[in-house]
Parts: sequence; C-alpha cells; structure tokens
Amino acid sequence: MMSIGALVLLTTILMGYNQRTAMSALDITRAKEAQAMTALGSSYIEFAQGLAYDRYSDTASVAPGNASLFTPSASLGPDGGAEDTLTSFNDFDDLNGYQLDRTGPDAKGYRALFNVRYVLPGDVNAYTSNKTFSKRLDIKLWRINPPFHGADKADTVRLHYVMGYFLFE
Repeated sequence: MMSIGALVLLTTILMGYNQRTAMSALDITRAKEAQAMTALGSSYIEFAQGLAYDRYSDTASVAPGNASLFTPSASLGPDGGAEDTLTSFNDFDDLNGYQLDRTGPDAKGYRALFNVRYVLPGDVNAYTSNKTFSKRLDIKLWRINPPFHGADKADTVRLHYVMGYFLFE
C-alpha cells in the first residue's frame, strides 16, 4: 500500500514539474516573439523618422503657425498610385493604412499595420481631425506564421512615435 502511495505521489510531482517546464518554454517563446516584433517595429520607426513631415513640407518650407497647407486629415496616406510600397513613400503620413508582412529575425512571419493621425501638440494621445504640427504613428504587430493552434493566443505589440514639424531658419 505504501508503494502505491509513493508511486502516486511521485507521478503527481513529475506531472506538475512537466507542466511548469512546458509553461516556461511557452513564456520564453512568447518573449522571443515580442523581442522580434519590437525589433521590426523599431526599424519601421527609424524608417519613418527619415521621411518628410508632409508632402508639402517635403518641397517647401511651411511657416510656423500655418498648418493649413498640410494634408487634410481625411487624405492621410499614400499620395498616389506610384506610392504603393514602403520604399516609395516620401512623407510620414504615407504610412497611414499601410499593411506589411515580413519575416522577422526569428524566421517567423509578422504583420504590421500602420496608422497616422494628427495629434494635439499638448496631448499626443488626443487625435484631432484638424491639421497640426504633430502627427502620431501607431504600429500594431502580430505573428501570422506559423499559425496559432488551440489555446495558443496571439500577442500583439503596439508601438507609437510622434513626429513634429519645426522650421529652423
């Protein structure tokens, strides 16, 4: 009887250990995916930093206090048919509405969705339909390949970057 009790106790301990080990492996995998998505998102932000603030500020100096020349809020996005890839974008708001699938540094597939909105300079979390000297880029990233199975759920990484327009004379 004691042998059976010892066997049941040992089996219970081993099952608990295996379950904790499996959970640790899942946590490590998710952390690596989050790191890969953050690396991709950071590279997208670095790319966006190299773009002009607006298509009008790309070719002319917009005087401070005169944001009326900027692209209307409803027209944020690519400027035309020729701007259909990331490398063809020439100003910050061309990223609005763009979706990009890429393979990350961990050889998994990730999708990024970009949104650009005008924000209030005093509160960059407050979107506005008015033209301002501040735009916010929101990037949402998640894994698309390999697909998720069963109880495995997608983690989403959200990154934000605010670009301001200033004229230095």
